[in-house]
Amino acid sequence: MSALSVLQVILAVIITWVICFVLTITNILPNDRGKWGYEARTDLRQNAIFSSPWFRLPYPGIYGNNVHFYRLICIILIFKIYFWYVFTTQDMITRYMLSLHVCFSGFCQELSVLLKWLNVGSC
Repeated sequence: MSALSVLQVILAVIITWVICFVLTITNILPNDRGKWGYEARTDLRQNAIFSSPWFRLPYPGIYGNNVHFYRLICIILIFKIYFWYVFTTQDMITRYMLSLHVCFSGFCQELSVLLKWLNVGSC
């Protein structure tokens, strides 16, 4: 199932709900339980999500003490900090070596021009 087909379904549900909401607030849909269109009213089940057993708002520790999970998170964070330090240090050393090479090669070129000018030789 592609993402565009899911988007079409979601848009269809949203558009239908908005139409039913407009029909509800303008009182076009009837208030009588037996009449046609009563079930389309959007104010019938206002707290259906909060009263349903399948909808839960998760929070830390909902299923007991998660010591192992917290230890795992701490270990992951420590490794992230360590590898960030190692990679940034390696990057700084690499950039330093590159700049040292560029400076030394520039110095060597200037020295060779100077030595050629003095008829001594090359670097």
